[in-house]
Amino acid sequence: MIDMLLSQVLDLMMPVLLAAMAGALCERAGVFNIALEGKMLVGAFVAVAASIAFGSPVLAVLAAVVCTAIFALPLALGGARFGGDPIVIGIGLNLLASGLTTYLLSALRRHRHAGRSGCHRPAALRPCSACRYSRARRDPRRP
Repeated sequence: MIDMLLSQVLDLMMPVLLAAMAGALCERAGVFNIALEGKMLVGAFVAVAASIAFGSPVLAVLAAVVCTAIFALPLALGGARFGGDPIVIGIGLNLLASGLTTYLLSALRRHRHAGRSGCHRPAALRPCSACRYSRARRDPRRP
């Protein structure tokens, strides 16, 4: 019982622990990085979407790393290059990541056949005709 509880605690605290370690590393480097939560959200969403689209965990992790690095550019350029306030930029990035991942996840879940062999389009883009899924079928009042 105790070993199962300890295993679950370690599994659930690992993302938070990694973010805390990244924050400590940024603090030691002299950069105040408040956008760590937004980076975690973007990385997790991109990993899930890439895993559905490509079917490969290696490509999913690679896509998550690349997209998170691209997502971190506004904070790096705005704070270091253009002299912007890193707290304001970080809060803006956190809000953007929270809203964008929520919206895209709902779009991903609306598409019922995401990742199946009959579906040829990425699920986050739009419903495809191969899956015979359309918004008109779901809601007859919509044209």
